[in-house]
Amino acid sequence: MTDRIREITIAIYQEGSPEILSTCQCGENQADMQCGEGESWVEVDESVSDDTHYIDIDQRVAVARSAFDPQCSVGDLVVHFIGLPADTVIGAMGQELIADGDDEVEFDVPGTYRIALSHPRYLDETVEVTVG
Repeated sequence: MTDRIREITIAIYQEGSPEILSTCQCGENQADMQCGEGESWVEVDESVSDDTHYIDIDQRVAVARSAFDPQCSVGDLVVHFIGLPADTVIGAMGQELIADGDDEVEFDVPGTYRIALSHPRYLDETVEVTVG
């Protein structure tokens, strides 16, 4: 008689970071082998992905990302974001900045631009703005 090894889906994350690096299926006895140095894993259901979930490190569970509710005001050539979560990555025109509560993106020429917002606890969002 042989024991059957249970197949599980795991989310792998860097210890200390909520961001999911990858998900995979493996035998429950092989989960530790899927992790590199400084990485951990949690068992998740098959719907979990790095695009839609993050790891609550204290509880060691996958949590669905919330939607951003970006509030911004547009000046002449400046877009000012209000209330972005700390550590949100703001990307525009090939440049990135990290949100710290007083967040402005300045453009050199009038036009319509796309600004990408990314944070491990929120669904990625793109905001289109017209300045100038």
